[in-house]
Amino acid sequence: EQLLGREWLSNRYVAGRIFPRNDPPDDAYWHAMALDDMVDLEFMANVGVNGLPDGNLDTILPGEVLEFYTDGTSSNPGDFIVTAANDFVLTQYMAGAFDAGIELGDACMVQVVPPEAFRTDYAVYTLPGWERHVLTITREADAPIYLDGLDVDMSWDPACTDIVEGYQFLRVDVGEGPHFLTSSAP
Repeated sequence: EQLLGREWLSNRYVAGRIFPRNDPPDDAYWHAMALDDMVDLEFMANVGVNGLPDGNLDTILPGEVLEFYTDGTSSNPGDFIVTAANDFVLTQYMAGAFDAGIELGDACMVQVVPPEAFRTDYAVYTLPGWERHVLTITREADAPIYLDGLDVDMSWDPACTDIVEGYQFLRVDVGEGPHFLTSSAP
């Protein structure tokens, strides 16, 4: 869990949800927060994604938080794209297994990184002793991704297939320890 500085904020996020632990997927919890200016949010998602604010447009005043929950199907588990005229913060939360009524997963929080801050390389470390380690990877459509030097050529979920946005998501299980992601495109 980490919080990024204001320089990492944006008016557009490609939000790939934390891996679903059930089928159908359990809820993903989200917070959008306005900082200095009023923010009118516009949401885009594939058919089958549920829980985005009604009417796909919601207004947040400075200092306010909009809380919402998404879920969906196995192929569209709750990913979406959200835009606004002004910068805002988008975070995602996963309920602990006990609170969610399931067998797997500790509570966590992730601040969503905007596409303009995507990098071409990442080093991550998964802690020992956990039952499962899953990376959620967001990429520009068809950009090559390498995990620990191997091509990640798996079934990528498109973001907003009915809207040409050009991003894809993948949730991949990894072992414990260090992992390195690289790509020729951020």
